[in-house]
Amino acid sequence: MEQRLSSPAAVGLARSRTSDSNVGGVAVSKVGGGGSFGTLGSAVLVTVGAFGAGCSNGAGASGGSSPNGSDSGAETDSAAGGDTTAALSDGGAPGDSPQCPLPVAQDGICNYVPVEGATVMSTCAGGEPPTAQGGPIADGTYVLQFVTLYGGCPIEGTLITRLEICADQWQVAENYAGDAGALLVRMNFMAVVNASSVTLTPTCVANATEAASTPSYTASGAILQLIQQIDDATLVDTYQKLAP
Repeated sequence: MEQRLSSPAAVGLARSRTSDSNVGGVAVSKVGGGGSFGTLGSAVLVTVGAFGAGCSNGAGASGGSSPNGSDSGAETDSAAGGDTTAALSDGGAPGDSPQCPLPVAQDGICNYVPVEGATVMSTCAGGEPPTAQGGPIADGTYVLQFVTLYGGCPIEGTLITRLEICADQWQVAENYAGDAGALLVRMNFMAVVNASSVTLTPTCVANATEAASTPSYTASGAILQLIQQIDDATLVDTYQKLAP
């Protein structure tokens, strides 16, 4: 039987389900026991409302727009099935390079990462999930392009997620939107890379709950995939690095 998961909200860092709560006026189930954004895909899982999106086997992402209405991020064509990187080029899309070291906000919001990028709906995929290959993770700005679940079926809502990396500093801003409302989550992490995994320890979390996590990963050219096991399912978040 196909496993159905609540929709992710926040960089796909980890998505397990624990006690329900209410964050920013949106009912959520907090991530527990370690996770990875969405794999960063997420600090929280939204569980309320009957979102009409359901389970999609087609497009994983579409060109999105920033909250002020201007197009931003890396535009891609959708990739059907499991090959979610096929539509992404190694060159990346134009974007602002993050200031390094990354500035840390002192007013309780953790960071100043702009919430810009593609509007992403999670998808179901058949077959085997990709195997983590590791590789050097380049400093820069990454935008979420695909959220793919193998062995399960995500539901409801959309994400706009932007990740900025400067050596062991990782900062994330993610906006979840669904019938229950919108939720903006910001997270800062200390990252330690080991072979084909990265341990992400939260140093600041705004509007969510996040524990340390160790997703596996593949970094190749402009593409960064974060891979995490959730129960009997495998969650894969695919990011594209923006060109300076």
